This record gives sequence, structure tokens and C-alpha cells, in this order.
Amino acid sequence: MIHPDDPNDPNNPDHSNPEGSLFNGEYAGYFYLMNSQTGYQVCEVDLPIEINDGEIFSQGPCFTPNGQELFIEHRGSIELEDAGWGQTGGGPDLPPDFAYGYTYGEVAMTVPSGDRFTSEFWGECFAEGDYVGMYIWWEMMIQAPNEIRYYQGELQVY
Repeated sequence: MIHPDDPNDPNNPDHSNPEGSLFNGEYAGYFYLMNSQTGYQVCEVDLPIEINDGEIFSQGPCFTPNGQELFIEHRGSIELEDAGWGQTGGGPDLPPDFAYGYTYGEVAMTVPSGDRFTSEFWGECFAEGDYVGMYIWWEMMIQAPNEIRYYQGELQVY
């Protein structure tokens, strides 16, 4: 009998796509937003990240020093570039000891007025044994009433 959590079990969802499920889990992330023109840090917050079969999701509020709420949402994917350095447990369907990939997707920022602005994000991720690291970056241009403002966001897992 095969144990229900065994990745070699064909009924286990990880069996059909071991690479896509390599990063599965919920991780503690750290997010910060800065004004690209001035270097001023607009807000920072601990922001959890969920990964399920290669799909990335993260959302939550980030408060400015004067109490304004910016709601940030990341939705995207992981594209596995390299998975190797041996197999834990020796089976062909088990995750590798090391993996590296790219992240991409869309970020949305909702400002206090209710306006929602979107942009693309990109980054990289890696796993070595039980350790997972991820870095997501994005830039956004917002037309304010009197000027264009540029923002840069970064979400990290380490």
C-alpha cells in the first residue's frame, strides 16, 4: 500500500506535476513600496504569500506613515528553470534538492479613493532543501492630478 502523501501515488496531486508543486506552501513575506523619483519609502508590511501548483497569490493592506491604506495584491506564476542537484529519497517523482525559477504576474494597488492601478511583476525564486527564497519586483506609473508619480514595489520571502 502507498502512503496517501507519497508523491509516487498517482492519486496524489503532486504526482502529475512535481515541479509545479515544488514551491507549494504559505510563506511569510516582507513587502515595501517606495517612490522611485525621491527614494521615499511609502509603506512596508509583512505580507504572506501562498503558492499552489506554481500559482502565486498575496494580498493585504500597507499603511503609509500618515495612515492612508494602500491595498496590494499579487497574482502570478512560477516558471521552473532548473531542478536538480540530486533527489531527496531517490525517487524520480520526488522534488529535487535544488530548484530555480522565475516569477511573473500582475500586481494591483488600490488607493484610498478606490482607484485601482495595475502593473506587471517579475522576479526569481529558489529552493534548496527546505529553504525557499523569492524576490518579486515591480514598477508602476500613476497619473496624479498635478504630475506623474512612479512607484517601485518589492516582495521578498527569505
